[in-house]
Amino acid sequence: MLVSFSAWSQALSTKSKRAIELYLQADNYRVRGQYEQAESMLREAIKVDKNFEEAYFRLAQVLDRKENSEGAIQNLEAGRALAQANKWPVYEYELARLYLRKGDYQRSLSMGESFLTHPGNASQAQQMKVWVSQCRFALENMTNPATINARSLSDTVNCFPMQYFPVLSVDENTLVFTMRTGRGNQDDENLVISQKVKGRWQKPEPLSPTINTSYREGTCSISADGRHIVFARCGPSGCDLFESFKVGNDWSDAYNLGSAINSAGWEVQPSLSSDGRELYFVSDRKGGYGGYDIWVSSKDQNNIWQPARNAGRNVNTPYDEISPQLHASGLILYFASNGRPGFGGQDLYFANRQFQKPWSEPVNLGYPLNDHAEQFAFFISRTGRDAFYTVSGSTRKDGSRIFRASLPENIRPAARSIMVSGLVRDKTSKLPLGATVALADLISQQVIAEYESDSVTGEYLFVLPDAGDYAVHVHKKGYLFESLHFAVGPNDPDVRQDCWLSPIASKSGTTLNNVFFETNSYALSEKSKTELSQLAQFLRDNPEIAIEIQGHTDNVGQESYNQELSLKRAGSVKQHLLADGIQENRVFVAGFGSKRPVLPNTSAQSRAKNRRIEIFIR
Repeated sequence: MLVSFSAWSQALSTKSKRAIELYLQADNYRVRGQYEQAESMLREAIKVDKNFEEAYFRLAQVLDRKENSEGAIQNLEAGRALAQANKWPVYEYELARLYLRKGDYQRSLSMGESFLTHPGNASQAQQMKVWVSQCRFALENMTNPATINARSLSDTVNCFPMQYFPVLSVDENTLVFTMRTGRGNQDDENLVISQKVKGRWQKPEPLSPTINTSYREGTCSISADGRHIVFARCGPSGCDLFESFKVGNDWSDAYNLGSAINSAGWEVQPSLSSDGRELYFVSDRKGGYGGYDIWVSSKDQNNIWQPARNAGRNVNTPYDEISPQLHASGLILYFASNGRPGFGGQDLYFANRQFQKPWSEPVNLGYPLNDHAEQFAFFISRTGRDAFYTVSGSTRKDGSRIFRASLPENIRPAARSIMVSGLVRDKTSKLPLGATVALADLISQQVIAEYESDSVTGEYLFVLPDAGDYAVHVHKKGYLFESLHFAVGPNDPDVRQDCWLSPIASKSGTTLNNVFFETNSYALSEKSKTELSQLAQFLRDNPEIAIEIQGHTDNVGQESYNQELSLKRAGSVKQHLLADGIQENRVFVAGFGSKRPVLPNTSAQSRAKNRRIEIFIR
């Protein structure tokens, strides 16, 4: 919105009483938002006195309100040509803004550089420095644009007056977004869901009656398994974040996330990590860097959200940062900002991190994904091949639609996010189980995510953040834990694997798939520590049981050597447990060499399966 000099009404450039009368009447209409009447009277005032400088500025102000940028620019240029030099800064500020908004970077830069030669308002000077940096950045970075294949989703999806903030499931078959019942800012908003069937998006349906209410719900985020949602609910007192959980096919009643997340300000635009334990969101609360900032909270070991903290100076600026999306890998944060060098307005940026490390300096996603218009509410798919986003019409009356763009290789996420899914079942009854699925990095020996399988269906789903070496531990009270191992390469496909948990009983057992030894050695590899810590904790949680550790080898070499090696390897595991505080009378060992293979020793893969450590309840 254009600013104005308050002194102008006291010292107008015209001597015509009729022009002044029209100007003052127009101002009364303008402040009430009656822009048609204000425009008519200001044009009449200019007819009476074509040198009435302030009337040109006021008319530009009205036309800007009516979204007529070209008309606003024409009248600002006309007014500036008539103005005294001491009034040029106010024209140059607005012309720099409007030229930047239409992508005329050279003219915007010219006005901005001229404005900065005048002493004046410090906050406007700071804003102008940002605009000037954006003009220079755009002029230097619009060469060799990438090809973006963008197209609107069908009218089956885009069936509401307005739809925006799309969120895609990690399997890319479910789309959740906000719909508005009309085009006005106060019209009702709700969350809707569309499923992809045989490659086609189906008609959106209300997400759930426990989530959509008479208030306005929107801008949601969903965990990787699709069973945890955080969304904004806006009412008379502002916007807060709420969450709900899905069990089977039903969403729980939504509840306010409380004072750890919500404040007296506005909290909107949440983004959940894949495991639902880290939450990024936008707030205008006190204590930020200015404007809207991105904030973050994490759950503790008791699943309680901790007090939100600012995402930091590497992400936030004194201006507005909005629309965060934590990529499925958890290693990339996408967001929009109008406070960094870019192409004008809100541009899209991404920052990288390593596990539990600060975010890197953000990088602009480049032209033409960014341009002089406002870019935000982009959602980058897990694979990075597609982006879903909102395109608004040229005016507020045109509504908005959801588009999809195919992204070129050079701006796709570097992280290789692999989806792992399956069922957790009771090995005896075959019934589905709700269990905890913990993902650990074997190199850093840190648990990096925790998930829960559905207690009704037994389904679980999680994302391996990148190529690497991972352990997965599935555990539930009353059962032996199950371990999985994933050595993931950069081109490996998604994985489907079921888990069968054995009830704790005599002779029940499991394989320790993440215990490793050096070749022809019984020395434990460093990568084994994560698994052995899980085993020690299992024994502490179940103090009444004892276990037998059984070592096995393949059939390569002399059987006497294999027998001795398997026993020593089992002994190494026992010694590690004793060092971790487990009583010796609870741990027994046995070695079977190659006598009990689980697969024929006919290939390298089968022999690797036969080289194993198992535990059994005694």
